[in-house]
Amino acid sequence: MNVGNLLLWMMFFLSITTVMQKNLFHAVLMRMALSAIAVGAYAVYLAPDVAITEAMLGAILTTFVYILILKIPGRIRVGYIPLRFLFEEYPWGFDGIQYEIVRDFARRYGYRLEYEKFDDERDLIEALKSGYIDLACGPILTFEEDLGVLETRIYRIGDRNVDFLSLQRKISDGILNGEDVEDFKEGWYTVGFSRSHPEFKEFLKMMRSNGAIDRIKEKYVR
Repeated sequence: MNVGNLLLWMMFFLSITTVMQKNLFHAVLMRMALSAIAVGAYAVYLAPDVAITEAMLGAILTTFVYILILKIPGRIRVGYIPLRFLFEEYPWGFDGIQYEIVRDFARRYGYRLEYEKFDDERDLIEALKSGYIDLACGPILTFEEDLGVLETRIYRIGDRNVDFLSLQRKISDGILNGEDVEDFKEGWYTVGFSRSHPEFKEFLKMMRSNGAIDRIKEKYVR
């Protein structure tokens, strides 16, 4: 494969990736790369005038879109199941450990938050996997300590894992129906995030390493 054909295939791949990209900032970066590769392709195929035009228009378009991104905040859709200490729902708004983490993430990256309430944990997880929501709060569990926001015990009820706070709620609501509860292992509550926002993982690790999560926890759990 010669250089020209390679550049054309790269342009094709980047075009599709740019259109399908949900993160606006990443889309701008891909559009810049696409423009640069296009300039190289035009030069290889002996069209220097078109290459110069592409370089100028690509720079102008990318700058314009980047300014729009800075002025118009992106949207983050947060799915949640209300859970004590973690994501509490009130007439005036929300509170809790997960809520503060999500709020601080949105402030840092300039996102606008939208919330959607779920009643079933499986529906919440499915919405996260499908990309319908970007972040998931409530009884979201992990065994990775560096992604955890609050320690918990995990129990087995049949073939399901149930966290301590959810188990307490089930007991108080009288919905266990005599099922056997088995102490399983230690785990962590976390905030689930979709593939389109990998930056949230690094943000969560940063908050753990600098003690921010511990300071938030002290407000709710003593």
